[in-house]
Amino acid sequence: MKPETIVREISFWILVLLLAPQLRLAAQDDAQGPPTYSPEGEKQPPTNSPEGENKPPLGEVGRGSMFNVQCPKESSTMLGLSGVTQWDTYLSNERYHGGGLTILSQISRPTHWMQRRLYVQHLTQGNLATAKPRSDKHNTISGFFHWQVAWQYHFLGVRSKEDGSKKWELNAGAGIQTRLGFVYNTLGGNNPASARAAVNVIASAQARHHFGLWHKPCTATLQADIPLTGLMFSPDYGQSYYEIFSLGHYSHNVQMVNPFRAFQTNMLLTLDCRLKARTAIRLGWQGQYMQSDVNGIKTQDFYNNLIIGFVRYM
Repeated sequence: MKPETIVREISFWILVLLLAPQLRLAAQDDAQGPPTYSPEGEKQPPTNSPEGENKPPLGEVGRGSMFNVQCPKESSTMLGLSGVTQWDTYLSNERYHGGGLTILSQISRPTHWMQRRLYVQHLTQGNLATAKPRSDKHNTISGFFHWQVAWQYHFLGVRSKEDGSKKWELNAGAGIQTRLGFVYNTLGGNNPASARAAVNVIASAQARHHFGLWHKPCTATLQADIPLTGLMFSPDYGQSYYEIFSLGHYSHNVQMVNPFRAFQTNMLLTLDCRLKARTAIRLGWQGQYMQSDVNGIKTQDFYNNLIIGFVRYM
């Protein structure tokens, strides 16, 4: 089987395994009705009124139950189609271009600290891609796993003068990010594969805008994560992994990095539109730009992802 076929098959079954439970839980939650919250933010049991009794109209922003319900915890699962550009001088001096699939899981919830204005966010992501050089005679297969946790403080909130609903939010904070991955060159050679590993302290910021679109409550979100400092694994130029792990020839393979030696940024732009009181569909774009110049080896991994997914509010 061709590498592209293998990537498509693996990605399809991962998508089925991830989205099937989300769709089942969403159907169960919608049957229970929207959650309600006390002024202190504690969740109360859902209230289900008989069909047609005391049901608010959904025609205007701020009037329908989907606009007014408060859901402090969000859980989303997303799938993305990727455009990929890779360059790794450990393997080749050529740049490779291709595509792949990205799967993301994001969970955000308030903590009990700082009067519930401090939010914790978990982001887990996997990338699988293939790319080819200009000669189109061989290709690379790459896979990356990305995990981060960030604590964001709710600095600013602007509410509507008409109904008091939230319009704008601004959150910012810091967190920890880890990244593991590999790039395999099917051309072969003495060093056909390159490993990636890094742990970083990041700055994280998020801006959100709540509005109505086609009589549905929607939220536009822009988030940016930038590593400030961390540790990165890299072989020395011309050094094989056999020398490092079997012979124990250490050559400063773990380096402290900063944005000038290993610049990275992760940007996520999404639009969430409610389908039901507790579920929404998500459309968006993600840009991941990672490059480094460590131990005489230069690397670049650029991902542009178009994503679609589901969001559950709890």
